[in-house]
Parts: sequence; structure tokens; C-alpha cells
Amino acid sequence: MNPTRFSIRKFFQLLLAGLTVFIVVTSSCVPVAVSQPQPFARDLAHQIQRTYGIVLVDRGAHWTANEAHIIWRALERLASRIKVVFGVPGESTLKALLDGSVFYRDGGTGDKIAYTIAGTVSFYDVWAGYDDAHRMFYLYHEMGHLLDTRGSLMNLFMGEISGTFSGRVGSYVDDRGQYQLGVDFPQAANQPIRHRTDSASEDWAETFASVVMPEFENDLRDVGAPRVTEVVNQFSNWLAQQHRERPKEQAMAESR
Repeated sequence: MNPTRFSIRKFFQLLLAGLTVFIVVTSSCVPVAVSQPQPFARDLAHQIQRTYGIVLVDRGAHWTANEAHIIWRALERLASRIKVVFGVPGESTLKALLDGSVFYRDGGTGDKIAYTIAGTVSFYDVWAGYDDAHRMFYLYHEMGHLLDTRGSLMNLFMGEISGTFSGRVGSYVDDRGQYQLGVDFPQAANQPIRHRTDSASEDWAETFASVVMPEFENDLRDVGAPRVTEVVNQFSNWLAQQHRERPKEQAMAESR
């Protein structure tokens, strides 16, 4: 790669990082009522934090006991699947991925379901209005975003995983600037594709959710074998990276 091009790209990445940090910091200064979940959801929220490292916080709305239970069930289910597929302890593996994440219960915001940024996920009223299966699927979608940001600058940007993923499954941006899923994505003959087609990060998150919850709308969400394989590969790569980094962290802790 041309060194000049690389330097220019790096400059704009750092500039974008600075602007994003400014927006996050300044927006965090706006008074917003945050608190622990209400007593009827608090015990389960504490259990989720102990087991998976996720903090449930009331912000624009309150976590109900039923909503907290859905979070718990979805995490338990995924932990069990990780243990079967990868042969590693599911709960501790998920905690390594999600530790320090904050799940906000927010209200309003029109038709928005959920939103992930900087290690936080906001779940809105639309998400709360869905049935259990939909809420679980969209939780996995946001977990895909969390995984995508784990190796990126300050956990603010998507793309560390999704950028690699999109290239390997044949997705691309066409001459009009529109994201295309590629020739290997199954094309439904008589029904619309139920899959995000707006960016690599949304393609990755939707694929991740479809792979870890294949029974959800399985007649509408076939993502094809290449995408299933790549989700497994990316998760395996993440696990391998965790194993490489853990001895370094242990050595640092022991030297203190």
C-alpha cells in the first residue's frame, strides 16, 4: 500500500475517532435519569451481571422482570450452544466477550428496536413489544455488533470483524454505493429477503443472529452455507485471540 495513502487514511480514522469521542462524551453530559432496575427485576439483573458481566440499567424506561428473564434465557441458550459447538465453557466465554457491557432499557424513539455503541446497547419500546422469540433474535443481533467492536478503536467503531466477513462471503458495495449481499446469498423466488442489506456491520450482525438462532423465521432467513461457516470461523478466531491474550494478562498481574 502506498505510504501516503495509508497516512491519509490513518489521519481521517483518527479524526473520526476524535469526533466520535467528543459526541459520546458531550452526549453523556446531558442529564439522563439512570438507575438500577426496579426491585422485581433487580435480583435477576444481579445474576446476569455476576454470570455474564452485563449491567442492566433503567434509563428512559424500566426493565420488567419478564424482559430481564428474556435476556437471561437468551444468554443461557447461547452459552449452551457455544459449549456444544466449540467445546469450551459457555458462560465464561460469553463473559469474556460481554464483560463490562451495559444494557439500557430506553423508551420511545419511534420504530427503532435497539442500538449499540461503545459497549452499550439500548433496548427501546419496540423491542419490548415483541414476543419472546423476536426479542431474543434482536438481542443476538446486537451481540453481533458488540463482537464486531471488541477489537476496534475504543470499542466505538464497527468493522473489525464485519469488514473481513463481508469480503469472505462475497459482499461488496456497487458503483451506486449500495451494499450487495453477493452471488452466494440465497435468493428467495417468491418472497422478499428478510436480511439487513444496508452495510457490512448490519449484514454481519443479522447473519450472526440467524446462525445462533436458526429456528427463528427459518423459512425467511436462510443465509447460506458460506455465511454460516464464516460466523463459526470468526468466533473461533476471537476465541483463539482470547487464549493468546490471557497469558499476557496473567503475567502482567503476577508481576505487580
